[in-house]
Amino acid sequence: MRGPLPVKLEDLPSWRASILIAIEDPGLRVQVEETLRLDGHTVTAVEDGVELLEAVSAPDAAERIQLVVADVALSGFTGLEVLGMTDGQPGRPPMLMLADQVDLAMRRAARQFGASSILSKPFDVDDLRLVVGALLRPTYRSAVAAQPLRAA
Repeated sequence: MRGPLPVKLEDLPSWRASILIAIEDPGLRVQVEETLRLDGHTVTAVEDGVELLEAVSAPDAAERIQLVVADVALSGFTGLEVLGMTDGQPGRPPMLMLADQVDLAMRRAARQFGASSILSKPFDVDDLRLVVGALLRPTYRSAVAAQPLRAA
Protein backbone atom coordinates (compact mmCIF):
# COMPACT_ATOMS: atom_id res chain seq x y z
CA MET A 1 0.00 0.00 0.00
CA ARG A 2 1.33 3.42 -0.98
CA GLY A 3 1.60 6.20 1.55
CA PRO A 4 0.14 9.65 1.07
CA LEU A 5 1.69 11.83 -1.59
CA PRO A 6 3.46 14.96 -0.40
CA VAL A 7 1.34 18.09 -0.66
CA LYS A 8 2.76 20.91 -2.75
CA LEU A 9 1.82 24.46 -1.82
CA GLU A 10 0.66 25.02 -5.39
CA ASP A 11 -1.93 22.24 -4.93
CA LEU A 12 -3.56 23.87 -1.90
CA PRO A 13 -6.74 25.90 -2.35
CA SER A 14 -6.05 29.57 -2.78
CA TRP A 15 -7.93 32.06 -0.66
CA ARG A 16 -7.60 35.77 -1.27
CA ALA A 17 -7.81 37.97 1.77
CA SER A 18 -7.08 41.44 3.04
CA ILE A 19 -4.12 41.09 5.39
CA LEU A 20 -2.65 43.72 7.69
CA ILE A 21 1.01 43.30 8.57
CA ALA A 22 2.80 45.11 11.39
CA ILE A 23 6.55 44.61 11.13
CA GLU A 24 9.18 47.25 11.93
CA ASP A 25 12.15 45.57 10.22
CA PRO A 26 11.96 46.90 6.63
CA GLY A 27 13.61 43.83 5.09
CA LEU A 28 11.29 41.38 6.79
CA ARG A 29 8.26 43.60 6.11
CA VAL A 30 9.03 43.65 2.37
CA GLN A 31 9.62 39.87 2.33
CA VAL A 32 6.29 39.15 4.05
CA GLU A 33 4.43 41.69 1.88
CA GLU A 34 5.81 40.23 -1.36
CA THR A 35 5.11 36.64 -0.29
CA LEU A 36 1.50 37.38 0.60
CA ARG A 37 0.90 39.53 -2.50
CA LEU A 38 2.29 36.78 -4.73
CA ASP A 39 -0.34 34.50 -3.17
CA GLY A 40 -3.00 36.98 -4.30
CA HIS A 41 -3.72 38.70 -1.00
CA THR A 42 -4.22 42.42 -0.55
CA VAL A 43 -1.63 43.61 1.95
CA THR A 44 -1.57 46.76 4.05
CA ALA A 45 1.49 47.46 6.18
CA VAL A 46 1.99 49.44 9.37
CA GLU A 47 5.31 49.94 11.14
CA ASP A 48 4.57 50.14 14.86
CA GLY A 49 2.24 49.04 17.62
CA VAL A 50 0.34 52.33 17.77
CA GLU A 51 -0.67 52.06 14.09
CA LEU A 52 -1.53 48.38 14.61
CA LEU A 53 -3.78 49.19 17.57
CA GLU A 54 -5.54 51.93 15.59
CA ALA A 55 -6.11 49.62 12.63
CA VAL A 56 -7.51 46.64 14.58
CA SER A 57 -9.58 48.88 16.89
CA ALA A 58 -11.29 50.75 14.05
CA PRO A 59 -15.06 50.21 13.88
CA ASP A 60 -14.81 48.73 10.37
CA ALA A 61 -11.78 46.52 11.09
CA ALA A 62 -13.77 43.28 10.77
CA GLU A 63 -14.92 44.24 7.26
CA ARG A 64 -11.50 45.46 6.08
CA ILE A 65 -9.09 42.93 7.61
CA GLN A 66 -9.34 39.14 7.50
CA LEU A 67 -5.94 38.45 9.12
CA VAL A 68 -3.21 40.32 11.00
CA VAL A 69 0.45 39.27 10.86
CA ALA A 70 2.28 41.17 13.59
CA ASP A 71 5.75 41.13 15.05
CA VAL A 72 5.92 40.84 18.81
CA ALA A 73 8.78 43.39 18.81
CA LEU A 74 7.04 46.62 17.81
CA SER A 75 7.68 50.10 19.14
CA GLY A 76 4.91 52.13 20.73
CA PHE A 77 3.09 49.00 21.85
CA THR A 78 4.45 45.47 21.47
CA GLY A 79 2.44 42.98 19.47
CA LEU A 80 1.52 41.23 22.73
CA GLU A 81 0.29 44.49 24.24
CA VAL A 82 -1.93 45.10 21.21
CA LEU A 83 -3.23 41.54 21.55
CA GLY A 84 -4.06 42.16 25.20
CA MET A 85 -5.74 45.52 24.54
CA THR A 86 -7.95 44.07 21.81
CA ASP A 87 -8.63 40.64 23.33
CA GLY A 88 -12.37 40.02 23.36
CA GLN A 89 -13.06 42.83 20.92
CA PRO A 90 -15.98 41.76 18.71
CA GLY A 91 -14.86 41.11 15.16
CA ARG A 92 -11.13 41.32 15.83
CA PRO A 93 -9.42 39.44 13.01
CA PRO A 94 -7.24 36.42 13.75
CA MET A 95 -3.68 37.43 14.64
CA LEU A 96 -0.51 35.57 13.69
CA MET A 97 2.39 36.70 15.83
CA LEU A 98 6.06 36.63 14.75
CA ALA A 99 8.70 36.37 17.49
CA ASP A 100 12.48 36.11 17.71
CA GLN A 101 12.35 33.56 20.47
CA VAL A 102 9.36 31.30 20.84
CA ASP A 103 9.55 29.41 24.10
CA LEU A 104 6.79 28.02 26.29
CA ALA A 105 6.34 31.32 28.16
CA MET A 106 5.95 33.23 24.87
CA ARG A 107 3.45 30.69 23.55
CA ARG A 108 1.40 30.92 26.76
CA ALA A 109 1.39 34.72 26.71
CA ALA A 110 0.39 34.82 23.05
CA ARG A 111 -2.43 32.30 23.58
CA GLN A 112 -3.59 34.04 26.78
CA PHE A 113 -4.05 37.28 24.84
CA GLY A 114 -5.80 35.60 21.93
CA ALA A 115 -3.13 35.00 19.29
CA SER A 116 -4.30 32.58 16.63
CA SER A 117 -0.78 31.27 16.07
CA ILE A 118 2.85 32.21 16.61
CA LEU A 119 5.76 31.73 14.23
CA SER A 120 9.42 31.84 15.20
CA LYS A 121 11.80 34.14 13.29
CA PRO A 122 13.60 33.49 11.10
CA PHE A 123 11.04 31.40 9.25
CA ASP A 124 10.71 29.80 5.86
CA VAL A 125 8.25 31.66 3.62
CA ASP A 126 6.49 28.37 2.86
CA ASP A 127 5.83 27.96 6.60
CA LEU A 128 4.35 31.47 6.63
CA ARG A 129 2.16 30.61 3.64
CA LEU A 130 0.92 27.40 5.26
CA VAL A 131 0.05 29.10 8.57
CA VAL A 132 -1.69 31.99 6.78
CA GLY A 133 -3.69 29.50 4.70
CA ALA A 134 -4.68 27.52 7.79
CA LEU A 135 -5.80 30.67 9.62
CA LEU A 136 -7.83 31.91 6.64
CA ARG A 137 -9.46 28.57 5.90
CA PRO A 138 -12.30 28.83 8.48
CA THR A 139 -13.20 32.29 7.16
CA TYR A 140 -13.60 31.07 3.62
CA ARG A 141 -15.13 27.74 4.54
CA SER A 142 -17.90 29.49 6.49
CA ALA A 143 -18.58 31.90 3.62
CA VAL A 144 -18.96 29.00 1.18
CA ALA A 145 -21.06 26.98 3.63
CA ALA A 146 -23.42 29.93 4.07
CA GLN A 147 -24.36 29.91 0.39
CA PRO A 148 -27.53 27.90 -0.36
CA LEU A 149 -27.24 24.81 -2.53
CA ARG A 150 -28.99 24.94 -5.88
CA ALA A 151 -30.83 22.03 -7.40
CA ALA A 152 -29.27 20.75 -10.60
